[in-house]
Amino acid sequence: MSEQVISLVATNGVVTLFTVLVCIVYRYVYPRKKISPIVLIVALGMLATISYWRQGVFESGDFVFHAMELTSFFESIRSGIIFPRWASGFCAGFGYPHFSYFYLLPYYFGSLFHLIGFSLISSMKLVFVGSFLTAGIGSYLWLREHFSPRSALLGSILYLFAPYHLINLHFKHAIGENLSFALAPVILFCVVRYCKTRQLKWLAVFIVGYCMLIFTHLITPLLLVPLVVGYVITLVSQDNKCKPAHLFLLGALCLSFLLTAVYWLPILLDSSLLQQSSMRVVLFPEPQEFLFAPWRLGFLFQGSYGETASLVGYSHVLVLIFASLIAIKNRVTLFFLVLAFFSILFMQEWFKPIWELLPIVQNFQFSTRLFFIVVIATAFLGGATSEYFLKRKSLLIFLFSVFTVGYTFLNWGNRGTLSAVTDTVVAKELPLRCDRVGLPITANEQAIRVAAVQSHDRVVISSGTGTIVVSQYTPQLHEYQVLVNTPSVVITEQTLYFPNWKLFIDGIETKIKVTEVGLMAAEISSGPHLLQFTYEQRQSEVLGKEISKYTLIVLILGLLKLLFFYPKTH
Repeated sequence: MSEQVISLVATNGVVTLFTVLVCIVYRYVYPRKKISPIVLIVALGMLATISYWRQGVFESGDFVFHAMELTSFFESIRSGIIFPRWASGFCAGFGYPHFSYFYLLPYYFGSLFHLIGFSLISSMKLVFVGSFLTAGIGSYLWLREHFSPRSALLGSILYLFAPYHLINLHFKHAIGENLSFALAPVILFCVVRYCKTRQLKWLAVFIVGYCMLIFTHLITPLLLVPLVVGYVITLVSQDNKCKPAHLFLLGALCLSFLLTAVYWLPILLDSSLLQQSSMRVVLFPEPQEFLFAPWRLGFLFQGSYGETASLVGYSHVLVLIFASLIAIKNRVTLFFLVLAFFSILFMQEWFKPIWELLPIVQNFQFSTRLFFIVVIATAFLGGATSEYFLKRKSLLIFLFSVFTVGYTFLNWGNRGTLSAVTDTVVAKELPLRCDRVGLPITANEQAIRVAAVQSHDRVVISSGTGTIVVSQYTPQLHEYQVLVNTPSVVITEQTLYFPNWKLFIDGIETKIKVTEVGLMAAEISSGPHLLQFTYEQRQSEVLGKEISKYTLIVLILGLLKLLFFYPKTH
């Protein structure tokens, strides 16, 4: 065990012991005052995220890549580009359309923290920790709509300390999925609140929450659709009072997708423009991995080479077993039990032929993405099981909660940090960020990776003679003053070609030539010229923008009609 790992475990142990002692003293001094479940959830969440406040970045996982992406994203924001698309500093400075095809919302939050004054690395850490704490609070509020405070607290602990959740937080550093864990219970909370109250505000928050989820991750919104639809239908079937609400909720779900068409429609229609289109492979874990982690007697969820476990969770397996005994007594419980079992089944390689029949799921990369649904389902089932078997047995609820938190103790942090890495170091490393899944199909990956470790000018004259002066250079506008001394010259702009790029010579659009590497080039006649490369919208982006715009107009008109022509109690 390295010194960093020993220090991490010792720190977590001391702080945990101190927190327990504080709780004991509080209960002794104020025996009649109960500690708020929200306070307990925040305290537990802080315990599991102490390691985030170590200096630097983490040795394994994608954290440093997210810091790079935030650096590029914030540069676009600072240049006045509110909806960034092109990551100009990546791939040797050649850039590629990373933000056109990957999530955005985590970087908006990170940019906000950076504007307040935090470093880019600290801003990214705040997004991770904030997402984790919000996930705990949101899951409690949702489960509290169904169960007693103690049962809801147990369910939220199962949600926070699910192995898949902790693996994404500390080992993989999957910021999109982490933020999705925060948004999902908020969406489900709005569903049940609207069913109970018919108040328009819950429908509005549902739409905003689901739109945020779509901008947060490409996959989790799709996974949540059958869950939300099934949840709404089950609530209606169990309580006739919910019947008038289900059409509004399902309509709100459709509106959420229409409002965000500006983001997902280009991804759906133009994914063939990326090299990712030739990499559609879904990986499946071994069946035994769902029940036991092979490191440190099953209590460590990451191996020596960065590999991670595909573990349902020991507490979660017990919850599934006990929930199966009572599911028939409650339709919502039965729905989540069936959902959990089918999700676990579909993660097995036996179902690979079904995955291959559905083109849209072939971009999932890992079948274990379905753990997102399993974690939500087992959190609800934990509350239901506690409510049925342990309602009057506080000690058993306490012991089960301690077990759920305790066996994950070794996974409350990444095993090592690179303390010397700062924002400046991350910025210098941007040219080395070259993710194949985001590269244009015309790019020569091998040649680009060689160029990534070399320095080069932004634009060069490949043939002929002349002078070039950079007059303006932003992530989406490259403008040059060119004086050609020979009959013609060929210049190469050190940016990867993508169909969004347009070339204007003296205000006249000209066809862009593409080099063997995949860079943009142009042939220019003698004399002075104004050369402009602009990153514009493709037809799919224009279509998505129009759909989102007109949906927003219709939504506003509909809300005004409801507010002015119907009673407020409706």
